[in-house]
Formats: sequence, structure tokens, C-alpha cells
Amino acid sequence: AGALALYDLHHGWVTTEEGALKKIDVREATIGYIVVQELMILANAAVARWCVERDLPVLFRNHTARAAAPPREVLQQELDEAVHAPLAHLAALRERTHLLLNRAEYGADLRGHWGLALPAYLHFTSPIRRYADLVNHRQIRALLRGEAPPYPRD
Repeated sequence: AGALALYDLHHGWVTTEEGALKKIDVREATIGYIVVQELMILANAAVARWCVERDLPVLFRNHTARAAAPPREVLQQELDEAVHAPLAHLAALRERTHLLLNRAEYGADLRGHWGLALPAYLHFTSPIRRYADLVNHRQIRALLRGEAPPYPRD
């Protein structure tokens, strides 16, 4: 769908949800790891859209590119070519993506997720690991029960 994505399982490089290159452990370098990661992204995007459609205040995960960033297609082509490049090229590309892309942030305003090429995204799938996921779970549970959300938009 246009997300900045690289999976080089032979050398252990993947992109994070922010489009940055990350070295992964050999034990993480499995197809199962990637499938679970992609399904979590899909679930998080679906829940974000569901919340927006119901005007429910939640914590979105917003990601933006800096003004100097080239079009997404240019960065994706560089990532695609990196699979066949020497390790030094990957390190340079990693530095370049960190320079061109802002860190993702949580916020009540929906600004979209540039690295994943998604109009709406939030964290929902790991409520025992991240507090933002727990907040979003509490907001949705209140809505489903017909109660007022525990957290106001502000």
C-alpha cells in the first residue's frame, strides 16, 4: 500500500513502523515474525479508522516526514536497492532515513502515518506493553458499554 518497507532476512534488516532501518536478531528473522507484525499494523489501522468514524477521542500514532524528504517512491526505491548493496550502504541509508523522517508521536489530532502510508493509525494491539494501547482500549470499551469516555480529548 505504499509503506516504506524492507525485509532482508538474510542480513537481518527490516524497517520499523517509522520507516527507519533496524537490525533484527536472528531469532526474529522469520516469516512468522513478519506476518504477525503486518497483521498488527492492519489491526491498528482498522481500529483507528473505526474510532474516527465514531468520533471517539483516542491517542493516534502520527508520523510525518521533514520538508527535505523526497517523495515516498524515491525512498522506497532506495530501500529496495539496499537489499543488494554492501553493508556500508545500508548504514548510510539508515542515517538518511533518520535525518528525513520525524519520530512518530502520540496525539489526539489525526495527522496520518507517513512511513506506513496510512491516513489513520494508532496503537491498540499491545495493551500490556504500551500505555497508549491501554488508553485506547479503555476509550473503546466505554463507547461499547454506552458510557462516557474515561479520557476527554484534551
